Amino acid sequence: MAERKNFHLLFWVLLPVLILIAGVPFYTAHAWDLKNIAAATGLSAFCALLALTVYDAKKFSWAARGMAFLVFLLFAFYLGSQVLRGIGAHTWYPEGTRSTVSVPNAIKGFLVFGLPCLIYTIFGNTLFSKWGHKNKV
Repeated sequence: MAERKNFHLLFWVLLPVLILIAGVPFYTAHAWDLKNIAAATGLSAFCALLALTVYDAKKFSWAARGMAFLVFLLFAFYLGSQVLRGIGAHTWYPEGTRSTVSVPNAIKGFLVFGLPCLIYTIFGNTLFSKWGHKNKV
């Protein structure tokens, strides 16, 4: 019972922080164009899904999948915007640091974060979650 109580403690400690994080874009946006509306809505949805997942991960397992889908969408839009921007520009191999916004970095981010999140969203686990587990009979 003590273990279950600790989860609720984490939820109640994390909830005010998530509310603040979800509310910040609504007060700091200077112009409400489509990009700002999508970012504010996505961040608020992510915070709400995270709160549900922390509260009870077994009961709200769909919330974890929803968070993974939002991360997939984020990296898919990042990749798409960089590819469309890089068609006419020279952002395929930019000069500067490795963290420069570019098409290769968008591809890396999509492969490392976007695709595993899509796999988790569809199947509920990752491809590697079954490795190392013995079959229980």
